[in-house]
Amino acid sequence: MRTLALVISCWTGAHASLQKSFALSSAEALSAKEAERCELSREQKWQEANELRAAQLQSSSKTQEKRLGDLHLQLMGKERPTEEELNLDQLGAALQRRQADIDHLLQATEAAIARKKAAFVPAQ
Repeated sequence: MRTLALVISCWTGAHASLQKSFALSSAEALSAKEAERCELSREQKWQEANELRAAQLQSSSKTQEKRLGDLHLQLMGKERPTEEELNLDQLGAALQRRQADIDHLLQATEAAIARKKAAFVPAQ
C-alpha cells in the first residue's frame, strides 16, 4: 500500500511537472506568436508611415512646382519654358534682361526714397 501511495505521489508530481512544462512551453509559444504578430504589426505600421510620408512629399513637391511656375509667370510675364525650349544662350539673355529690370527698379526705389527724405527734412 505504501508503495502504491509512493507511486501515486511520484506520478502526481511528475504529472504536475509535465503540466507546468506544457504550460510554460504553451506560454512561450504564445509569447513567440505574439512577438511575431507585434513585429509584423510594427513593420506594417512603419511601411504605412513611409508610404504616407512619400505621398505627402510628392504632394508638397507638386505644390512647390506650381508655386515656382506662378512666381515665374509673375516675374517674367510668361509661362516657364520647358527644358527642351531652354538653352544656355536663352538663359543668359533672360538673366541679363531680369538683371536690367532689377537695376532699374533699384534706381527708381532709391530715387523715390531720396525724394521722400528731402520732403520731410525741414528747411534751415
